[in-house]
Amino acid sequence: SHIAGTTIVSEKTLIIFDEVQLCERALTSLKYFCEEAPDYHVIAAGSLLGVAVNREKYAFPVGKVDRYTMYPMDLEEFLIALGQTDLVERIRACYKTNSPMPVALHGIALDYYRQYLVIGGMPEAVSVVILSVTSALWRLRTKMIRLCDTLPVCPASSRSRKVLPRSGNEYPRNAS
Repeated sequence: SHIAGTTIVSEKTLIIFDEVQLCERALTSLKYFCEEAPDYHVIAAGSLLGVAVNREKYAFPVGKVDRYTMYPMDLEEFLIALGQTDLVERIRACYKTNSPMPVALHGIALDYYRQYLVIGGMPEAVSVVILSVTSALWRLRTKMIRLCDTLPVCPASSRSRKVLPRSGNEYPRNAS
């Protein structure tokens, strides 16, 4: 709480020990939280936690901890996270009927598969990609609105008060 500059409040604060296997005292403190401070919500996570727990030097609080094994997203979950639920349904339908996908759709699916291979299925990496794509699309949208505001008429911009002439002859001509 000192580093974050916030106060830990029982029943309202979630305490997360990440890579808990690196600190034996943090791992053994889980028993304390369960028995002496049950009002605090605690999560302990670690990429090598299963390996560390099996070592003799760690006193794992048996019976006091619920263990969950988390895995990275698979391709289907990756596509859903990217908002491609229609593509997931099409892939499922083709799989169930044992029929090929249309070539264009297959190409799109392969592009997403290649992205999945590069990005991986770790939720934080996928989240960063989603946020960066969203940010890039928002910047593009902003640029398009600004561009529309410079045109004589922009139907997409409600801020534009200029009226589009019905024919080319209605454009104002230079008086000189």
